[in-house]
Amino acid sequence: MKRVLVDTEVLVLGLLAGDSAAARLVDAWAGGRFTLCWAAAQRAEVEAVLHRPLLAPHVQPLRAAQYLSDLEHHCESLGRIRVVNRSSDAASNLLLGLAEAGKVDVLVVAEGNALRALGIHAGVRIRTAREFAVVLATR
Repeated sequence: MKRVLVDTEVLVLGLLAGDSAAARLVDAWAGGRFTLCWAAAQRAEVEAVLHRPLLAPHVQPLRAAQYLSDLEHHCESLGRIRVVNRSSDAASNLLLGLAEAGKVDVLVVAEGNALRALGIHAGVRIRTAREFAVVLATR
């Protein structure tokens, strides 16, 4: 089964945007189509984003709490981070370091994320949510 690291933005969109590639990706994960890997730093970031006042009208507190619980209990935790300096963006380097150290198969990033241009990093394929949703649909 593929091991996949998903950018925080995609994880949040997967909860908020019901008819999106990110939501299809989250549904595929919930259906056991791949192993979702993540790190404690991502959990904190997802929780912080879901509690932003701007998102309050779009996120039911119980649904957000259940989503965070599902992520925490049904994901493979990546504890190690390799130091990577391929980007000028610290968050991007963190994702690349997690993907590399965690030996994931795919890193899924949001549309427009500059990491997509790399295509591959240390054997890890970098795909957008839309691209990965298409891969999942063909399997």
